[in-house]
Amino acid sequence: MSSAATNMANRKHVANVLMQSETLMKLQIDRMPLANIVWDTEFRVRSWNPAARRIFGFTDDEAIGKLPYEIIVPRSAQQDVEEVWRRLLTGDASAHSVNENITKDGRTITCRWINTPLKTEEGEVAGVLSMAEDITESIRVEEELRRSEHRYRSLVESARDAIITITPKGIFTSLNRAFETLTGWDREEWIGKTFSDLFHPDDARAVLQFFRQALEGMTPPVQEYRLRTKSGEYLLGELTITPQREDGRIVGVLGIARDATARKSLEYQLIQAQKMESLGTLAGGIAHDFNNILGIILGQASILERCGENREMMADSVDSMTKAVQRGASLVRQILTFARKSEVVLAPVNVNTMIRELATMLEETFPKTVEFNLELDASVPVITMDHAQLHQALLNLCVNARDAINDLAPQTSAHGLLTIRTEVIPGSLLKGHADATESWYICISVSDSGKGMDETTKGRIFEPFFTTKEPGKGTGWGLAVVYGIIKAHRGFIDVESKINAGTTFRLYLPVIEKCADETETAAVESQSVRGGTETILLVEDEDSLRRLMKSVLEDNGYRALTAKDGIEAIRLYTEHKDEIALVFTDLGLPGIDGATAIQALRKINPQLKAIFASGFLDLKSRSELPDAQAKAFLEKPYSPNEVLRMIRDVLDRPSR
Repeated sequence: MSSAATNMANRKHVANVLMQSETLMKLQIDRMPLANIVWDTEFRVRSWNPAARRIFGFTDDEAIGKLPYEIIVPRSAQQDVEEVWRRLLTGDASAHSVNENITKDGRTITCRWINTPLKTEEGEVAGVLSMAEDITESIRVEEELRRSEHRYRSLVESARDAIITITPKGIFTSLNRAFETLTGWDREEWIGKTFSDLFHPDDARAVLQFFRQALEGMTPPVQEYRLRTKSGEYLLGELTITPQREDGRIVGVLGIARDATARKSLEYQLIQAQKMESLGTLAGGIAHDFNNILGIILGQASILERCGENREMMADSVDSMTKAVQRGASLVRQILTFARKSEVVLAPVNVNTMIRELATMLEETFPKTVEFNLELDASVPVITMDHAQLHQALLNLCVNARDAINDLAPQTSAHGLLTIRTEVIPGSLLKGHADATESWYICISVSDSGKGMDETTKGRIFEPFFTTKEPGKGTGWGLAVVYGIIKAHRGFIDVESKINAGTTFRLYLPVIEKCADETETAAVESQSVRGGTETILLVEDEDSLRRLMKSVLEDNGYRALTAKDGIEAIRLYTEHKDEIALVFTDLGLPGIDGATAIQALRKINPQLKAIFASGFLDLKSRSELPDAQAKAFLEKPYSPNEVLRMIRDVLDRPSR
């Protein structure tokens, strides 16, 4: 083959390769999602790919040969576009821009453009390649996200509750303005610090457990903890937390805190007012019961005067008087415990015993048309809770039951029945209560045969201030208080009711630990008491009680010195300090009270042993007694055996 033929064949091959390359390039351009537009040097469309047709709506025939502002560029932008075009024709580098464009149907869209000069082998500009992407929707989404973020930030910053975010390691990452108002701290002082340091040291362990629950994917119920303010004081904060997730993974915790101090104070005042209202309801029954007790004592005292040497009659009278005194003392304790103004005090409570005592008192107060029926399960264990608050809750339910029975009374001649029942049930049966985590619960049900409630009323009964009674006959706080008390003790309430068919409230209280019950107490009482030969200083302002206790002490081998007030006690102790082994004093003395007297005596003898006695002493006052061993306290009325047992116990303790 000649060289000419060879050259011809090579040129054909190159032409075929170029044609194939152009065809392949055109195919690739046609498949691109971006609009590809080639402009000639007169700024007219030479080619228009499918993506351009899709984005702008013009067909090839409608677009080819047209200037940009004849199809896709607003006339208002003509000058700016021509300026860019002149720069591109001089061979400047690619021009990038974001412009508004027009579609065939008249819509305005936003496109991102990349414009590149097309040059010949000699370096001359032969046209321009423009690639365009419709970013209208992206811009709309971005703008909506900006607005949403702005709304979110505005909402968070204007919220009255403190809103916080915390990393899984417990580090604050954000705090809103309300945090500063709530605590007095500047938020920047806490960003990057451990969140648990913000709480009272005594609450730290519980707060961390609360936080761990959120990290495990739970949304724990609202809790109350003490928050440290910048002034160094603490406020009661109500805290809610929830896990924050991204792609199904927990990446932090969102918390909301509010100041519950004022609300708790108001609740406390309302509960105290409700207690006083309930006591007023019981006043008649209490007076009646006390009069019966005094009648028994007076009657038996007259029998003692006539019994002479009849020891059997004398023993019966003494036994009756002792039981009457114990009954009166129990009634006083109920009233004082019920009406006391103190913080929640958890202690062993025998539920069945409390219900029997309450029913006895209410039977004297409620109308005779209300009959009591007690069905108490003997296997119910002693539980740990606040005695006064449980008493309050049961009393409120009983008063409600009485009113429901009285409301139905005009429609029937039958007596109403109020039934109180106790039983032990497994926590697995409380399927309707997600927080029922204990194995066993005591169920206390209070049922009445009264007028009942419809579903609408039943749905609102625990709301504060909601009442179905006439104006002036109910505060609307009775059942709200019951709900708060049971919830505070990690319990639950269920209600069943039908119109004219009665109502049943069921209180579920957790059995957390075994407590010492009354049988154990009785066993202690039955233990024999030992006397002694030590000298005891007895300080009591009630003459008859002072003479009685002097006799009891001396009958059991002790030597007793007596004083009627604190001044005389200090004088006697000063004279006989080397002989007196223990001081037994009433607190409510004239002049100098018992606690002040003991403080004075402790200056003489720091090792002085003392026992305090009082008819009523709240927990705060008891904690302030000058005896570090707070167990050395007897509540009046006390039995001689109680006094002798405690004296022996204190005397036998090693000196501090």
